[in-house]
Amino acid sequence: MTVGNEVPRIRADRAALESALRAAGGTIRGNTVRCPFHNDRSPSGSIYHHDGVWRFRCHTCDINEDVIGVQAKQAGKGYGDVLKELTPHDEPAAKPPRVFATVTAVLASIA
Repeated sequence: MTVGNEVPRIRADRAALESALRAAGGTIRGNTVRCPFHNDRSPSGSIYHHDGVWRFRCHTCDINEDVIGVQAKQAGKGYGDVLKELTPHDEPAAKPPRVFATVTAVLASIA
């Protein structure tokens, strides 16, 4: 399985979202979250599930992101930049070696 196929699985994994929120400095208790993106004295955020994806929403600073968005916000990057980091970069396929049946065929390919 390639990393690119992991993106839907990661977005559907509540534990991945919770881990990203904790890494950003959030505190989680059940479905409520102390938002790591502003000075949150009491939990103003929540974790919820929508269309197969776990999401975080802060009702104070109006952040509404999945795990990739949380990672992007914490790293100060764009969503697409983090997504690119999670997606494999296929290297161009090496050209197969040319095989010639005869010396005449080799000479013909040079001409």
